[in-house]
Amino acid sequence: MVLYLGDKKMSLKGIIFNLIENEIVSVYGYNCFLSRKYIIKDKLNILQPDKPEDGTCGFLAYNVPGKERMKMKTGRFLTRKLSLNSGFLNDRSIQDLANNINSELFPDIDIQIVNGRDITQAYENEIGSTSCMTGTHSDYTRLYENNPDRFEMLIMRYLNDDARAIVHTFDNGQKMMDRVYASSEMLKDMMKAHARNQGWFIGYGVDDTDENWIVSDLDWENGEVPYMDTMVYYKIQSNGKMTISASSCLDYVGELSSTDGSIEDGYRCDNCDSFVSEDECIYANDGWYCESCHSDLFSQCEKCGEYVFNEDIISVNNGSSCYCQHCIDRSRVNVFYCEDCNEYFSETVCIEDEHWVCESCSESTSYGICEDCGQYFYKENLTELGGLWYCKDCEPDDPIEEITCENYPGQLEIQYNG
Repeated sequence: MVLYLGDKKMSLKGIIFNLIENEIVSVYGYNCFLSRKYIIKDKLNILQPDKPEDGTCGFLAYNVPGKERMKMKTGRFLTRKLSLNSGFLNDRSIQDLANNINSELFPDIDIQIVNGRDITQAYENEIGSTSCMTGTHSDYTRLYENNPDRFEMLIMRYLNDDARAIVHTFDNGQKMMDRVYASSEMLKDMMKAHARNQGWFIGYGVDDTDENWIVSDLDWENGEVPYMDTMVYYKIQSNGKMTISASSCLDYVGELSSTDGSIEDGYRCDNCDSFVSEDECIYANDGWYCESCHSDLFSQCEKCGEYVFNEDIISVNNGSSCYCQHCIDRSRVNVFYCEDCNEYFSETVCIEDEHWVCESCSESTSYGICEDCGQYFYKENLTELGGLWYCKDCEPDDPIEEITCENYPGQLEIQYNG
């Protein structure tokens, strides 16, 4: 193949060499190109790359010693045969270079921008290959048709191949290309190169989406809302129109993930931010939660049945029962607060009519039981007499004498004087 540049005739091999030079110089400078110049030129002389005889787009044909000429995708040829990626050009530079070479090989690519009814017809005619929105399902995409100032379609054609993509216009005027479908990888790469040249964002799997990726005030009908990749989150405005966004942090209530043109009713989980259908979400504590997060975060009050955050539920008897603070404060359940361990119990002990503790805490060495009245007291308010403890009211008036028991040497016999 021979191409003409002005008055100068140049082979495709020469054009590829010049394009490689331009890319390397733009990235690393001319001195770096000089260090590889002759290696690249020698490889091109041996391989003699050219357009495949069968016209396969996006491929280069090249020599193979002792065999017939073979073909390989242009980008792969640059990495495998010319080794331009081995510690050298990055993937983005390789792709840009491959697109530039393909543009020289296949200059007759037809590029169109359409909107309105033409978008629906493109889906109906399955331009860019089939999908869940093409053919008889094209009416599912009429959100695009009904909002021609916010959605366009980029179409590329070359010989028997074609490609399509939706171009969104955000509220701030910026554009983003998404939903790229193509019958050849070359056209898909050319679509992305065209978007970059136009200064458009490229969606689907990108990491730099932000709150400005919004398309609002959309006219819509249920059954005509397409499946989305990047602009997946939606909400219905107070005026009945739809807003879509790539960000889930703007209080959106659903995802455009249906393939039948309908919108899914549901909510975003207030904890994990996943979308939950209306049948599966659980409302608790003024929020919506998926089943998993609800199970992890909430416990149910055994009295009123309300779900309460785990940190707010009141555990009684070391977890054998659980109640909300509301029910406890209103004495709906008979529970008592231990002032020593700060836990709740169904039974407590009163220390001197003012201090309430659980049974376990009452066994502390700080407390004791009066031998006569059986009430609990602070130890310092009890008197020990012969190993027994008495409160001030029950303490014996007469002193106690300890004598040795004659019948049982080594043991004490307690006798009250008088």
